[in-house]
Amino acid sequence: MITRITIRSATIVLLISFIFLSGCKDSNKTINEPNYEDITAQEAFSLIQDNKENKNFVILDVRTPEEYASGHLENAVNINFNSPSFQESLSTLDKNNSYLIYCRTGMRSSNAFEMMKSLGFNMVSNMSGGIIEWENNGLPTVK
Repeated sequence: MITRITIRSATIVLLISFIFLSGCKDSNKTINEPNYEDITAQEAFSLIQDNKENKNFVILDVRTPEEYASGHLENAVNINFNSPSFQESLSTLDKNNSYLIYCRTGMRSSNAFEMMKSLGFNMVSNMSGGIIEWENNGLPTVK
């Protein structure tokens, strides 16, 4: 009788362990999992191409309005990082959208990137070389 109880108990423990461990497998990220990455201008260009029809994809230019007017990525929204209300402006954006952020060289956008992470944005890509790298790669801008 003790042997049957021991075998049954061991079987139940093994079964429960298998169920719990099978739920711990590595899996691909889902849309709900935060994703933050620094990317190159070429990777940014590919990201933009892949999201042309995605209404929840936003290109965010964090340079000054004057810099923006001198040339920017097509469809980019300008929010001036140097503005006293920058963080407040970020807070009004939909945190569930996917964002590509950039500036001139990548410094301001890196700071904005960290700010967006701390504000709880889910999907943010920072073009680390800024529009300088973008233009050096011969990629298009608009005025």
